[in-house]
Amino acid sequence: MTSPIVDIEVECPACGEQFVTWHRGSVNLSLGEKWTKKELDEVKFANCPRCNGRFEKDMLIAAFDPSL
Repeated sequence: MTSPIVDIEVECPACGEQFVTWHRGSVNLSLGEKWTKKELDEVKFANCPRCNGRFEKDMLIAAFDPSL
């Protein structure tokens, strides 16, 4: 199941700015949802509004092959 979006507070590792961003804990590609690389990058990364630094959020992307 793909997780719903929630707001989280994060701290930029580059400049220390604390800000709120959205987060989706997991994406299940096996559900047949069509995700572009750009959309997956938006799920995986946060951009700091102060220094424009980009850092990865913790999340799970899963795709199960039923033939295994």
